[in-house]
Amino acid sequence: MYLIIPADLLHFAAWFMYWGFVANTAPFWPPLLVSTVFALRAQKYDAAGLTTRLRWLTISWFFAILVSVVWWQPRVMEW
Repeated sequence: MYLIIPADLLHFAAWFMYWGFVANTAPFWPPLLVSTVFALRAQKYDAAGLTTRLRWLTISWFFAILVSVVWWQPRVMEW
C-alpha cells in the first residue's frame, strides 16, 4: 500500500520550507555573498589555486556569520 500525497500538499510543504529557510537566514545572506565574492576575487591569481580559495572562503564565511550574529541578535530579540 502506497501513501498518496496530493501535489498541492507537496507544493505547500516545499514553499513553506523554502520561505521559512529564506526568512530565518535572511540576515546572513548579504555578508556571506560579499565575503564570498571578496574571497574568490582576492585569490584569483594565487598560484596555490583552489585550496587557498577555500581557506579564505571558510575564514570569510566564519567572520561574515559572526558579524551577522553580533549585528542582528539584539534586533531580532527586540522583535
